[in-house]
Amino acid sequence: MKTATQLRKEFIDFFKELDHHYIPSSSLLPIDDPTLLFTNAGMNQFKEIFLGYKKPEFSRVVNYQRCLRAGGKHNDLDEVGHDTYHHTLFEMLGNWSFGDYYKKETIVWAWKLITEVWKIPKSRLYATVYTTDDEAFEIWEKFTDVGSDRIFRFGKKYNFWEMGETGPCGPASELHIDTTEDNTGSPDLINADTNDLIELWNLVFIQYNNKGNNNLEDLPNFHVDTGMGLERLSAIMNGYRSNYQTDLFQGIIKDVAGTLGIGYGDSPVTDASLNVIADHLRALVFSIADGVLPSNEGRGYVLRRILRRGVRHVKKLNFNEPFIYKFVPTIVKLMGQAYPEINEKRDFIIHTIYSEEENFLKTLDNGLRILEEKLSKLKSDNKNLLSGEDVFYLYDTFGFPADLTGIICEEKGFKVDIEKFKTTMKKRQSETRSKRAKASSGIIEQLKGLSPTEFLGYDKLIADGKVLLILDESGNPIKKITSAKKGWLITDKTSFYGEKGGQVGDIGSILRPDFTFEVSAVKNYNDIIVHFGKVKAGELNVGDQVKLAVNKEYRNGIIRNHTATHLLHSGLRKILGGHVKQSGSLVESEKLRFDFNHFEGLSIEQLEEVEKFVQNEILKDKIVETKVLSFDEAKAAGALALFTEKYSSEVRTIRIGDASFELCGGTHCSRTGEIGLFKIINEFSISAGVRRIEAITGIAALVDYQDLFKSRKILDEILKSSGRNPVEEVMKLQMEIKELNEKLKKFQNKKSSSLADEISDQIEKVNAIPILIKELDLKKKELGQVMDNLKAKIKNGIIILYTGKPKPFFTVGISGDLINSFSAAELLNIIIKPMNGRGGGRKDFAQGGAQDFSKLTIGLNDLRTFIKKIKR
Repeated sequence: MKTATQLRKEFIDFFKELDHHYIPSSSLLPIDDPTLLFTNAGMNQFKEIFLGYKKPEFSRVVNYQRCLRAGGKHNDLDEVGHDTYHHTLFEMLGNWSFGDYYKKETIVWAWKLITEVWKIPKSRLYATVYTTDDEAFEIWEKFTDVGSDRIFRFGKKYNFWEMGETGPCGPASELHIDTTEDNTGSPDLINADTNDLIELWNLVFIQYNNKGNNNLEDLPNFHVDTGMGLERLSAIMNGYRSNYQTDLFQGIIKDVAGTLGIGYGDSPVTDASLNVIADHLRALVFSIADGVLPSNEGRGYVLRRILRRGVRHVKKLNFNEPFIYKFVPTIVKLMGQAYPEINEKRDFIIHTIYSEEENFLKTLDNGLRILEEKLSKLKSDNKNLLSGEDVFYLYDTFGFPADLTGIICEEKGFKVDIEKFKTTMKKRQSETRSKRAKASSGIIEQLKGLSPTEFLGYDKLIADGKVLLILDESGNPIKKITSAKKGWLITDKTSFYGEKGGQVGDIGSILRPDFTFEVSAVKNYNDIIVHFGKVKAGELNVGDQVKLAVNKEYRNGIIRNHTATHLLHSGLRKILGGHVKQSGSLVESEKLRFDFNHFEGLSIEQLEEVEKFVQNEILKDKIVETKVLSFDEAKAAGALALFTEKYSSEVRTIRIGDASFELCGGTHCSRTGEIGLFKIINEFSISAGVRRIEAITGIAALVDYQDLFKSRKILDEILKSSGRNPVEEVMKLQMEIKELNEKLKKFQNKKSSSLADEISDQIEKVNAIPILIKELDLKKKELGQVMDNLKAKIKNGIIILYTGKPKPFFTVGISGDLINSFSAAELLNIIIKPMNGRGGGRKDFAQGGAQDFSKLTIGLNDLRTFIKKIKR
């Protein structure tokens, strides 16, 4: 038996022997790529290299990459559970060439690994090429022994690879394998969606960039991107017909089945549910570890769908409590060695899944209730078709699966407009993709061919540089920029930090003796730093030498806040626990913002502890040490890294004594004492399981403390509480106010009761029914109090109380058995209708206002006439 761990290692080692550099898996959260919901292929992290925006560190690369396909163009979610080889989360084994080797080496090496190293029988293998790719066909024919009768051509649907609706693409060649027991699969089964003959390895020859609408242009260099699913490979290497039989899934499935007291292999229906639960839990664990949390939009919405689909299958197995969270440790045990980050966030993942399961089970009950209401209405209207919009509403709002809606409807004799549901769903997905695809690609396009900017701003605020490129405000290249014009300047060297990693860009000036350009924003595109601003005087040409001067005060604010952010991160981990990880940040000159994973809001005491930790580290005036290490060295030394960031083979580390050690490319203080003061000003939730802290440092923190001191002094003067705790004084006042309000309420009740006694005998009878109509000089609330007392005294009657000041207002009450004959709301509307009034209420009580008080007599007469007509 070949384990998944062995296959990963053998694949990596094979290509290392061929001078490939191993690159760790990137996050499931695509970095700087709005066109993708999730990392859906191994090549995603290399997209900018394929497009020519970034130069590769290594021309040959190999890795195993976690991928997720459950939204957008590549969406396998609906297939999971219906076959043996589709998954949401899967691992992609891949090798890449960036302008190095091309088709021949790729095909020959793939054939060697498959047939010589792993010894997969050649008689089971087939090769496919793109319809017009004669070169690939000839290589298979001449340099491998696959046999020309086992090479087939296919069109764009199968053998032309595209990462998305836009981006790198090119012809593909694939290896397919016959998985039948007796090797009787026919070539007709290639790409026929059958488990008897399936794709094993996809070899993509990337030579185009799709700019949209199939507008293809040649890439600057031709590249190779290959991808082979580890789950499928593991099944083939071990002679399994299903990926779910491999060690990647069986550990989870056996634990789930054992807990439920059921067997695996006993029933296709039960097996399908167990497969879905195992698959979906893997997707949840890795997504949450990478910072994606269930929500109602974007990636979070997809993740919520995955979780709810998993919970639905748990319910199919007759379990109705939070369940799948229990098996997170099983996945950590199986895959934590290959992906250490899931072990680091184990507890947070468990808590997040449990909370989401618990909430969904409640929501599912609500969905069932709503569905029952809709079906009851259809039945009363003599209809039997539930609309597609209603199905989508249940799905979108309550996470109620469309297939479950269909089953329930069928059981009750109703039909479902499933086509309309699909149309509505596609519209929603299209809107999401369109929103995601908006990006500042125009400027990036102009930067092709430029080398990374030499950043000198770690050590100096003023630098000399040469202007390489000038863009107008819209991002179009121009040769010079003149007075009062806005635009973008790109220089070979700069002291300006470009916005990156949560730190904002610097501001300042770019100068020549006769030229001033005020920089208001600085961006970093693939290490090319771009300065945006406005010309204040003179003109500038491409090729000119300039001085780049960063605003010192603005930068000092940034470095104080950035170093304080690192200390805050450490403080949170120390006080709350090691599960705390940064999930976002914003470092500005005026303040800092830090987002982190945590289950609940922080108490005042916890916030104080965090503040004390940070302030103590500041008072110790520790050295902030920066050092460049290899990524592996930094990780081995214990540096914290964000898996939502891209890191090169060499990384910059920031160490603050024994308090903090992180990977960071931002600017920092040289000693912690430079921060001065640190003050948390806010803490709140921004989404499920994610908290946000806002804080200030330096003079801004001092001003905040001064404002608090002023407020306390003013409060002391108002309360005359000098020397005492003003909070305690305010609490005493609140208690006194509460006591006075209770006394006032008792007095008003007594007054209302007394008034009710005075007027309770002022009754007239209409149609033998006791009616009390009385105008009182009281407020609205007081009318209601008197009404309550009167209803207690007049056991069977109609009571109308009203006031004309400041505006006409009426209350109507009905007591005793009369509520079976009259409605207070109906009587009220009869009275106030002539007065252009509006109101409403219950059968026993109603209230409302009126406009024309001069019509009061008409309204009351209409009431009496109505009562006279009633037969009791």
